[in-house]
Amino acid sequence: AMVTAGVVALTLLLLAPLISLMPQATLGSLVLVAAAGLIKIGEFQDMAQIRRTELIWALLAMLAVIVLGSYPLLHIEVSEPVEGPIGLPALMRFQRSSDEMTGSTRWVKEVPMWGPIAQSYIDEERAHPDSPVAPIRSMVDYDDDLMDYTPGTGFVVDSVAHNSVMEEVWYFSGQADRRIIFNQFYYPGWTAYLLDGEH
Repeated sequence: AMVTAGVVALTLLLLAPLISLMPQATLGSLVLVAAAGLIKIGEFQDMAQIRRTELIWALLAMLAVIVLGSYPLLHIEVSEPVEGPIGLPALMRFQRSSDEMTGSTRWVKEVPMWGPIAQSYIDEERAHPDSPVAPIRSMVDYDDDLMDYTPGTGFVVDSVAHNSVMEEVWYFSGQADRRIIFNQFYYPGWTAYLLDGEH
């Protein structure tokens, strides 16, 4: 009986990560079925004759299993949400505080902590606190320090149309090595086109 109890305890410890993900109803059903299968009426009669040392060792083993099984639950960290008004800036602040910035695809290996689009919502809210924050009209990174989209540089970019699946921009440049940076996550299905053909 002691060997059986030891095997059951070791099995539960090894399966603890999987068991913790199971729904409570399913886990409870499995425990009831397993407990009913281990019950033997004849052993209840023998329990009255169990020695004191065996009882102490059994209780210590059960206590060790309970403590070791619940140890990971002692280290749960809950991020407190940032309180504030409802709106796009508040959503960005909440996502940053809870470490759940949205928008990343499965191809992104590192979840971003912050970005220029989120910062633009915060800046607009601070500039106009009494009016609702409007969604952005372009994903072009006009604030990038390396890209100065002004007529003085010979490189001018402007967004003509923008929605959730496309953006149309026009540009003028006297040089051929200019780049347009978009504040958008990379996705394998995206394609860039020029007016005179695919680029």
